[in-house]
Amino acid sequence: MEKDIPQVPHIDQQVGQIDQLEKLRQDAQKIVELVEYIGGPEASIDAVLPLPPEIRQDAAEPNWSNEQKAVVRAVANELGFGSEQDVSSGLSGASVVLEGGLAWKVQAELLATTNEDSYSSQVFAGSPNRKLRDDEITFLSVRGIVLSSEASEYDMVAAVAMNQEGFEALDQAEIEPFSYETDEGNTPGTTTSGQLVKIGTVDGRQVRVLRVDREDFEDEDGNNKYRNQPNSEQVIRLMADYLQNSDDTDTPVELKTSNAYASRVPASLAAAEGLDRRVGIGMYGRATMATVKGEEIAPESPLNQLPGDLRLYLENAAKVLSSAE
Repeated sequence: MEKDIPQVPHIDQQVGQIDQLEKLRQDAQKIVELVEYIGGPEASIDAVLPLPPEIRQDAAEPNWSNEQKAVVRAVANELGFGSEQDVSSGLSGASVVLEGGLAWKVQAELLATTNEDSYSSQVFAGSPNRKLRDDEITFLSVRGIVLSSEASEYDMVAAVAMNQEGFEALDQAEIEPFSYETDEGNTPGTTTSGQLVKIGTVDGRQVRVLRVDREDFEDEDGNNKYRNQPNSEQVIRLMADYLQNSDDTDTPVELKTSNAYASRVPASLAAAEGLDRRVGIGMYGRATMATVKGEEIAPESPLNQLPGDLRLYLENAAKVLSSAE
């Protein structure tokens, strides 16, 4: 028996926007009530749901009772965090942007996309600045994708795209009339910057790679840092802008990511502001990742990561609701 696939909010060309905002408001209220349930009516959100550290797995274990843990997990699961099954964006015929990341994450994004089989094109996003880890190179080589020790995430996503079943490469890759600046807001343009390249098709659907650039700089203390790398919301808007400039006014845009990042769901609503286009976020589940890795299905998300995840979801939701007022 097929399981129903849960859906996350999306905007249907501004029709139903009020309903989606109301759903987001209800989700935010659940988190607010959760804070009060755990810490009492005078509880500080910082004490109950502190912001996550830079490395999520380094978050402190919350001192909650077994009953409180069960309630928190129930609320988190309702919002899509740690779902065993893939979580659909609810969109059909979307141009799906695979967010990128570690090699197995990209493979899971691809499997979740092809499992649903309702997309119109694939866009593989990757950073040219992040060098692959040794365990990623090993993971890929076992699966027939051989990359050098100097390969970047961008190199990897292109290789994964070309290695998928049914892929047919173009005789010559086509640089699209698409560009964006590494300034605040990532100003879009239509020059052939090389940031978006069409490399082939799979089952007749176009496959592109998106280079996720950033601005590198030195801070006042001489430390190397970077900024202005497009986030989830900006990637969605950049692809919507590209489609608009290509005289495509109808194709939805979906960002495919992990359900560990369900806090990004409000980004689809934020990205849709001012767009006459359907946008959404789809997420792969633990079962899909288990298939990719050839392992047993992993247990639910570590409890220590949920406080920070729920806090980010609440803050992102608050930004969207505030801008909608």
